[in-house]
Amino acid sequence: MKKYLSLFLISFILFSCRASESPPSLIWGLEKTAIEESLRLGDLTFLDEVDLNRMDRKGRLGEISRLREGGAYYFSFIMSRQGEPEWQIRFLEVELLSGIYKDAAADELYRILSGKREWNRLSVILLNAYKEDRIEGRILDMLIEALFESGQSRKARQISGDDLLTLAAAKSHIREGGILTEEKFLRYVYGRATIGDSSEIFRLVREDNLYSRIPDSLKGYLELCYASAAGDRDLIDKALGRFVLNENLALQYPSLVYRMRLPFMQSSQTVFLAERLSTLSTFEASFTAGRLFRSEKKYSEADKSFLKAYDLAGSGFEKDRAMWYRMDLYSSNRPFLNGLIEEAAPLWSDPYYFSDVLEEHLSGIAAEARWDLLERIYPLIVQYGDRETAAAYSWVHLLSPLSERASEGERQKTIALMKEAPYFSFYYVLGFVLSGDEIPLAGSSPVEDERETDRFILGFYDFGLDEVALEQSRGREELLSDSLIRRLSNHEQENGDFLRSIQLSAYLMPSDNRPMTLEDVQLRYPRVFNDEIEQYSGLYGFPPEILKGIIRTESAFKHDIISHAGAVGLSQLMPATAADQARKLGIDDPDLTDPETNIRIGSSYVRWIIDRPWSDNLSQMLIAYNGGGGNLRKWKRMFPGYSDELFVEALPYKETRNYVKKVLTSSVVYGSVYGDENPADIIRKIYPDFDSLLEITGR
Repeated sequence: MKKYLSLFLISFILFSCRASESPPSLIWGLEKTAIEESLRLGDLTFLDEVDLNRMDRKGRLGEISRLREGGAYYFSFIMSRQGEPEWQIRFLEVELLSGIYKDAAADELYRILSGKREWNRLSVILLNAYKEDRIEGRILDMLIEALFESGQSRKARQISGDDLLTLAAAKSHIREGGILTEEKFLRYVYGRATIGDSSEIFRLVREDNLYSRIPDSLKGYLELCYASAAGDRDLIDKALGRFVLNENLALQYPSLVYRMRLPFMQSSQTVFLAERLSTLSTFEASFTAGRLFRSEKKYSEADKSFLKAYDLAGSGFEKDRAMWYRMDLYSSNRPFLNGLIEEAAPLWSDPYYFSDVLEEHLSGIAAEARWDLLERIYPLIVQYGDRETAAAYSWVHLLSPLSERASEGERQKTIALMKEAPYFSFYYVLGFVLSGDEIPLAGSSPVEDERETDRFILGFYDFGLDEVALEQSRGREELLSDSLIRRLSNHEQENGDFLRSIQLSAYLMPSDNRPMTLEDVQLRYPRVFNDEIEQYSGLYGFPPEILKGIIRTESAFKHDIISHAGAVGLSQLMPATAADQARKLGIDDPDLTDPETNIRIGSSYVRWIIDRPWSDNLSQMLIAYNGGGGNLRKWKRMFPGYSDELFVEALPYKETRNYVKKVLTSSVVYGSVYGDENPADIIRKIYPDFDSLLEITGR
């Protein structure tokens, strides 16, 4: 009889539990479809019909995940916007314990509760998840930190196995009698700790008379961190005397060598460490020694260290790193660098790694007119370099006297290489114009499968959290599909954040030089403030597409942007320059963040540069706009007789070289994609000599 009664009670309890849940078509007793529609419209009045306290007591908060996976996580943001921080935490806890976005929920919980210093509450929540086998990795680190910070060091050590994962753990470990062994210290300090953290550990052990618990091999490093942070020269000298560099540890912890350079650099003892490191036979030690010698202008010692690092390298990436620094070391010695390139190019693992130093070398060749050097390495760059670098070298080769000696077929091959540059880059555009071919546009975008990260971001849209979707996409762009990138980019345009929209659209650029669709090109080059630009460029007598190119390059149409140098607004005008132009225009106290005011004053300034006797054409106007009129005059004296195109390539300022190229490319897009101008005609406005180049190439 008792047996049947027990079975009856168990069945009754199970039935009651099931009965207390909403049917699958309902959430909290409301129609799922109705909640879904309300959230999409941003209408939260349905919450008036829900007793969340009752749902919580019955363990039914998680029903929101019937709407979509991760529902409790998304709903926590709604609670935050409703001014309900406690319910925000509760929904995050539900997601942590039972949802698919446990890591994201833990991150939010850590951000909220650690910010309030509510370590005990955070430890309770994370311990519950730990007991359910719901946390690992960095979430486990959060739990250990919360336990140490809330005074539960014994529990923390039980979970961490005595690993020193945080500064709080290290300090607590020492205070409670633990021995700070070399192994434990390296696991913590060389893996995570900053100089300030290491200095704090030293201060702690010194003040608490615990110095005996630190091995001699670490005392010097800890003391040096402390001395560097305090700026105490006497302590620095003592620490250097204690410092021991262990080759076995350098092999076991390669990041050790790189991290330890910081206190030495702060204490002006860079050469001391470099000399010690140069005695070790590991890649990281030799490589770091080379960088330290280089920072102290001891170039011969740096070169020896980089050579040694190259020989000790265990991977192609390490070999590339060592070779890049050797090449950069000799960047001002054109013939020697040229020889290095001839020697190293066939051995490059990743040609893109060398693109910046190769670009500077190309500019130096153009500036010094060392066409003999270009002739020697051009075939190697074409064979072993990345596509854009090969296109850049092809362009300068075409501008140089070497092109005059080349056959028609060779010149056409050079132009064909330019057409292999990334889509709608400077060299790509010029390659198509020089070949006489039309710049292609794709008819449609390839169909993609939805990605896991897409589903995460789209969940915010499903819950009416459109702005949160934009926030959460930051840092995840490379994981998103093109279709979602387009949606986010269009969303940012609707919000008026054209800078962010352009940044997002960069992820639509194909990895090869496949054409983009018209929609994608227009996201990359939005047409904004068109009426004002047309009006004032017309008033001051220069092409509107040039002004559009300037504004896109300067500010990406962010009207209130202020640079580190203090330049303001769409045209990035310096206040003094703007004040001078405003005075001539009769504008008192101009607001440079106002789009029309900025465009008017910027257009006036462009006209002022055009009218200067030292500015012969629009390419020189652009050089002066970015690099300054004084520099333009100096550079014209340095490179007399250069064509406009070659003059730009020879400029010593990389920023100014790239500035002219970016504005030209943007101008071609605005004039030909949005308008009906021939790209060659637009280029002629900036490079008046362009016709002679077209003649050489058979156009």
